[in-house]
Amino acid sequence: MASSPRKIYEEFLDRSLDKNSAVILLISLIENVEDNEIRFDSIKILKKIEALDDRVFKLLENLLVSDSNEKIRNEACLYIQNHFLYKASAPMKWAIQHETDYNCTINIIKTLSMINDAESK
Repeated sequence: MASSPRKIYEEFLDRSLDKNSAVILLISLIENVEDNEIRFDSIKILKKIEALDDRVFKLLENLLVSDSNEKIRNEACLYIQNHFLYKASAPMKWAIQHETDYNCTINIIKTLSMINDAESK
């Protein structure tokens, strides 16, 4: 079993690990490892393998609204912005009211402006 995000990605690229298994392992790292760099790298690898299903969105939404690390929240915000804009309104509205990190707040505002509907305005 792969033990790091990079190892998971390497195994995915050499096809010894299918996409679904890679996504499951990366989500497991994000949810269960305390090392924020490993968690951050796992999110980046999810992006690289283009994991775009509902379980990934739910994970990102949860990270955006409740993770204690601002770097993780910001990366979740950017991932949602770039790949789940059509679902972004509700979590972004919640996050804009509670976010304290400057960079994350800026990205939340950018996301809301990209949605460009009455609700997001």
